[in-house]
Amino acid sequence: MDLYPPADVVGDISNWRGLGLEPDSFNTIIAFEVVEHVDCFDACHHLLKPGGKMLITTPVPGMDWLLKITEGLGLNQQRTSPHDHLVDLRQVPAFSKKSIRIVLGLAQWAVFTK
Repeated sequence: MDLYPPADVVGDISNWRGLGLEPDSFNTIIAFEVVEHVDCFDACHHLLKPGGKMLITTPVPGMDWLLKITEGLGLNQQRTSPHDHLVDLRQVPAFSKKSIRIVLGLAQWAVFTK
C-alpha cells in the first residue's frame, strides 16, 4: 500500500475501509520510515489479524533535528514530507506486546503484536 502507484493498493491507510480492506486481514504490516509522516497506528491495529505483527522504524522524536543535519550533509536520504507525527513508540496504545530498540540514539526499531 502506498499513496502512489505502482502499489497493489493505492490510497491513504486511514481510509482502509473505503479501499476495500477488511479488518483482521493482515499477518504483517511493515512501516519503515512511515509513522513519522502519518498517524496510522489505529488503522494498522484494525487491519492486523490477532497475533499479527507490525514492524516499524522511525526516528527518535527528540533527535530529529540531528537527522535533518545529516540529510543536509548528504549522509542519509532526504525526507519526502515533514515528520509531523513523531512519536515515542513506547507511548503507542492498543498493541498487546511491544519489542522496541533504540539504535545509535537516533532511530526506534520495533515489533508490535496485536
